[in-house]
Amino acid sequence: MDIIYKITFMDRVKNMTPPYYYIGSKSNCDIVGGVIISSNGSEYWGSSKYSDYPYGSQGAVMEVLSDMTGVEYNELIQAEFDIQLENDVVKSVDYFNLSYATKNSFSEPGYATYKHKDIPNKIIRLKNDDELIESGEYVHVNKGRARPVDAVAKWVEKVASKPKSDEHKAKIGRKGMVMLQNVFTLETVRVSPDDERLQSSDWVNPRKITPEKKHKCKYCNIETTKSNLKRWHDENCKFKDTGKYVDPVSVRTTNRKRIPVVINGVEYKSIRSAAIALKVGKYEIKRMAIN
Repeated sequence: MDIIYKITFMDRVKNMTPPYYYIGSKSNCDIVGGVIISSNGSEYWGSSKYSDYPYGSQGAVMEVLSDMTGVEYNELIQAEFDIQLENDVVKSVDYFNLSYATKNSFSEPGYATYKHKDIPNKIIRLKNDDELIESGEYVHVNKGRARPVDAVAKWVEKVASKPKSDEHKAKIGRKGMVMLQNVFTLETVRVSPDDERLQSSDWVNPRKITPEKKHKCKYCNIETTKSNLKRWHDENCKFKDTGKYVDPVSVRTTNRKRIPVVINGVEYKSIRSAAIALKVGKYEIKRMAIN
């Protein structure tokens, strides 16, 4: 059998000691007397990496949520992911799950490790702008922990103060690269502009899957990203006195039309578009256009 299962630890439910549940999948197994039996003949009670996960049958009840026997293994994992997501098993303190079945956030930008403020053993990966972080329910795993002074000094001496290698420098920024995320597997990659995945509907900008959370300025009420809010609004807002946002375009006095340029017989609609297409700076484009 190939199954998606849920284990309920009844003793913890009775004593109101979360977490209470675990949802996972198991392939090539049997069910005997309500217990999952692995192919090697041993009982199976989940594979959570939670630090005090109660392995063993005492006080535990197993329920088959879906019999996936006969499907491809990747279909089993995807179905497991969907059920876990539906039950919010990673964020919920009721579950022992510390990650989803198919999502590897260690390869995705914008994630970090957080722990629950009241249940420190509940350590999970979250998007840095997740509402649970903003509310204070989850805090960074290093919150309250100070690195020893000698460890910091050693890091500065051996790592921070050393010149970056040519390979490292080449990777910084990597101008022209495009970030994509798969709408089905949630895999994130960074590709060159000529990569064929840019033409596929399966790969999109990660922000289309996880839109960046917007925040409102307390003075002019404009909604924008957290970084823009910190830099241009709240205490730095230009409209503190009036409390009304004015679009700069509406009061612009200069003509900022695009200036087309011709480089090597090819016309580009603007200096910027030529710079992007030829992968050089705007100053170099102006020099080439003059010559």
